[in-house]
Parts: sequence; structure tokens; C-alpha cells
Amino acid sequence: MKLVWLTAECPFPPNSGGRNVMWNKIKLMSKTNEIYLFSIIDSPEENIYKSDLEKYCKEVHLYTRSKSLGTILKCIRYPFPFVSRWSIAMKNDIDIICDSMDIDYIMVEFPQMIGNLSDQAIARHNVILNQHNIEHIAFRDTAKGIANVLKKLVFNLTAWQMECYESDLYKSNKVFMYTFVSSADKKYFEEKYRVKETVLLPIGTELRESLCAKNQHNVVFVAKMSY
Repeated sequence: MKLVWLTAECPFPPNSGGRNVMWNKIKLMSKTNEIYLFSIIDSPEENIYKSDLEKYCKEVHLYTRSKSLGTILKCIRYPFPFVSRWSIAMKNDIDIICDSMDIDYIMVEFPQMIGNLSDQAIARHNVILNQHNIEHIAFRDTAKGIANVLKKLVFNLTAWQMECYESDLYKSNKVFMYTFVSSADKKYFEEKYRVKETVLLPIGTELRESLCAKNQHNVVFVAKMSY
């Protein structure tokens, strides 16, 4: 199959929980499928990882996350974690790929990346949204641990914007299927949004023999400690 794959951050190096999940899926799926990867990167320095990604992907397209005045102004209506990852160049490039090739599925990591798909791309292809978690809940939980009152207010406001955007998205029928890494998130999502097209893909990790010494316990932590 030919897969267009969108990620909200560069999946390499896999140095956080989200990246670890994305990277291992891409490596596995690349064995029997052609992957056309479109990723948002936080800084131009991350372009050095393009060669690592090209070992598994047919094409790799990287776009720097926007922090322009225009993006900030859009935050009046849309949450910053979303609009800062929207790229007109990416949207146009995806349309070109979809028009020139017989793409089977569009894989989207995190709901904030849906904004990079044109109405035409969504109408013509089955979109699979890899939720990872419920984004606005995760953002609100992060706000609870912030001591600065002003910063906490901004985070809670952003979480509210995210909840509104996500709710509209989930009710729009734009997405063919949703995947989750948590059974609790999957159940919450199905009950809140009355969506049944969901699949559970639990997090896993590679265990090396050296980690499995006898007569001792082993703990593998695959997320960011700050999270």
C-alpha cells in the first residue's frame, strides 16, 4: 500500500513516548508499504534527521513549526498547538502526492495535524487518526501542575479551545478510523463522542536480552519525565 503519513513532530530520534510510538509504527509499516512522510519540526536543525527517516520512507518532507505573527493572531479562534503546526506548503505538497499517486490511506498522528489536509484530500481518501490520547485532557492535566497563575490560565484557555476544535472534528465524519494507546481513552472517546470506529494499539517497546537479567525487576520508561 501507499501511505501518506503526517506527524506533529519529527519521529526521530525516538526520545519521547509519542516519538517512540510513531517511529516503531513507521519502521514496521515500511517493511511492506511505501510511506510518504510529512512532519513538523521545531527548528531547522532537525533537518539532519532526514537521512535517518529516508531509510524507511519513500519520501520525507519536513516543515518548520510556525511562530509568526499571523499564527499568533489565529490563536484568537484556534489553539496554538494546532495552528502552529498548520502549513500551507505541506497541504499543497500532500495534494500533489495524492493527485499523482494512488494513495491508499492517510495516516495522521494527533488531531492537530488534520488542518494540513485539504477538503479534497479528506473526501478522496480514508483518513486514520492516531489519537495517542485525548489531547485537550492531556493539556488540561499539564495545566494542573503549573504554579504560575497567568501561565496556568493560558494553558486552561488553550485546553478549552482544543476541546472545542476536537469536538467539531470528531462530529464531522472526516475521519475513517481512530486509534488509541489507552483502553481508558478509547472508552471515554466512544462514550463522549458516540464514535465506534476505534481500534486499540497498546504501547510496546523492544526488550534486549541484556535488560532481562534473572532475579531482578526491570522497569522500562518510554515517555518524557516532564510529561
